[in-house]
Amino acid sequence: MPDNSKKNKRGARGSVEDDVNEAKRQVTTSENMADNDNQEKSEVEPTLSDLRSMLVVLQHSVKNVLSDNQKIKEEMSALKLSMDTQGREFQKIKESVERITKGNDSLKKELLRAKEKLKKQKEETNSLWSSLDEIEQ
Repeated sequence: MPDNSKKNKRGARGSVEDDVNEAKRQVTTSENMADNDNQEKSEVEPTLSDLRSMLVVLQHSVKNVLSDNQKIKEEMSALKLSMDTQGREFQKIKESVERITKGNDSLKKELLRAKEKLKKQKEETNSLWSSLDEIEQ
């Protein structure tokens, strides 16, 4: 038995894991190669009729997508037209409200002037009545 100066977990015999790992790698690599060869053989290319049927399905799907896109495009155009129309109507209503507000403000000012005039007339009337009362006495 060889004399090892290192202490091993397993005592004097040492570990042989490196040798086992190397052997496992070689077996694994050869198995993987064999599996890859089997997979390549088992993968069969589709036939021409299979390809044609796939193409027909794809063409049908593309046709449906294009049709849906056209419908969406038409709906978008209608929505844009509707939004433009509503925008113009909104602007007209906004201008109308502004005109009405200005008219309302001018009417308020006119009402205030009328109230002030009425107040002055009442004061003048009261003053005249008091003058009349003084003259009668």
